[in-house]
Amino acid sequence: MTSPDRPLFEALSGRYVVERELGRGGMATVYLAHEARLHRPVALKVLRSEVGAELAPERFLHEIEVAARLHHPHILPVFDSGEADGRLWFTMPYVDGQSLRERLSRKPPLPLPAVFRIAREAAQALEYAHQHGVIHRDVKPENILLTLDGSTLVADFGIARSTGTGSDRITSAGMVVGTPSYMSPEQASAEVELDGRTDIYSLGCVLYEMVAGRPPFTGATPHAVVARHLTEPPPPLRTLGRRVPPALERVILTAMAKSPDDRFSSAAAFATALDEAEAAVPRPPRTLWVVLLIVLLALGALAVGALLLRRGEGASRGAGGGRTLASGFARKMAQITTGEGVEEWPAWSP
Repeated sequence: MTSPDRPLFEALSGRYVVERELGRGGMATVYLAHEARLHRPVALKVLRSEVGAELAPERFLHEIEVAARLHHPHILPVFDSGEADGRLWFTMPYVDGQSLRERLSRKPPLPLPAVFRIAREAAQALEYAHQHGVIHRDVKPENILLTLDGSTLVADFGIARSTGTGSDRITSAGMVVGTPSYMSPEQASAEVELDGRTDIYSLGCVLYEMVAGRPPFTGATPHAVVARHLTEPPPPLRTLGRRVPPALERVILTAMAKSPDDRFSSAAAFATALDEAEAAVPRPPRTLWVVLLIVLLALGALAVGALLLRRGEGASRGAGGGRTLASGFARKMAQITTGEGVEEWPAWSP
């Protein structure tokens, strides 16, 4: 395939065969590749040259090793990583499904049961990562995968950062890593000390978009979007024409608080709040198909009752006039079976 990354493909040719591009974003391009040694499809993510130039390669590879040790049902693991032709890359499992971005692009917003399930499973994945000292830093719909069996996977821990690294950071001073539409205020300000609450803010933005059908903040430029994250509260969902349970809206606003101290203290607390909000949602009334089924059963019962009533009336008339349905039927059959030795009911014989 023709690509500006062809020199990289050639450098990796002994290990991977690149088949096609899967997607690209502001930081990287993702390709579908075949891993030669293990004979399996993988997603190969190649960081853009300018991003790689700002990252410290040794630190980047160390962080990849940390992320590769994450094993959780809702985390897409990192397989391999390296530097080739001056480019940083890493591989992940290729998932047969769709990203949350694809789902939102096709049919926004999402129904509430799906909203709660996706957000809760993503929060559980982030809690596990945070407990193991890893911050994702780029939680967004593109990095949340929906498998064919209905499970949620948080992907792309490739630019994750270990907590407690102090000045020994993966990025150079002043560089902002992440996606403006989902970036926490402290991350947008390039603060050195980040913790798991930056991911909570980002997941809150994703939760907002699942409910509203659009991100909380938009703008003509990335800088304009970041400025709104820093200074403006998220637009009330009711102004977007969405009827949202009050408990769910409170969860969103708490997750998106400007100050980390005002957010949920952990992703686990976020997941618990989602459970409580879902439990508070009134159960919908009987659906139309249930009502129709009840009506059909009632009509069926009436029809059976009417038939039995008609038969009873017919039996009464037969008893009064000396004739019954069976006797009339017998005479008709007898007309064609009058010969000696012929069965009276040939149609009922074997």
